[in-house]
Amino acid sequence: MKIMQYVLYIFALLFLVSGVFAVLPFPWINDYMQSAGGITYPDDAMAVYTMRSFLLIIFWLGVLIFVAVRDPVTHARVLQVLGGMFLSTAVLCLVLGMRYGLPKFYYYDVISSAVLGVLLLSYHRCARAAK
Repeated sequence: MKIMQYVLYIFALLFLVSGVFAVLPFPWINDYMQSAGGITYPDDAMAVYTMRSFLLIIFWLGVLIFVAVRDPVTHARVLQVLGGMFLSTAVLCLVLGMRYGLPKFYYYDVISSAVLGVLLLSYHRCARAAK
């Protein structure tokens, strides 16, 4: 159970890093996306707003994961909701990736979402059994 906890903390930390990206200048974010996935976004106000909003949502998901993993008995329902959300996100990313022919980089979202969803639900089950 400790190993699962540490892996979930690493996922939470990765999500918390998106808070740093949310305050970076937009050209830096675009350069990173170009180097990581080969996609750039238009430099208009709506794209900037959407990207920063998305990054802040990811940041708060990291906060939720961190809090729920720290105290799984009190936040058991949060673990279940997050686990289900990430499993459904994996399916959605897979379908959208196949439908729109996205680069292979986006399929890492499918894998990471599925792994995170299974880990959260498994951690919930282990915490409930240890209780």
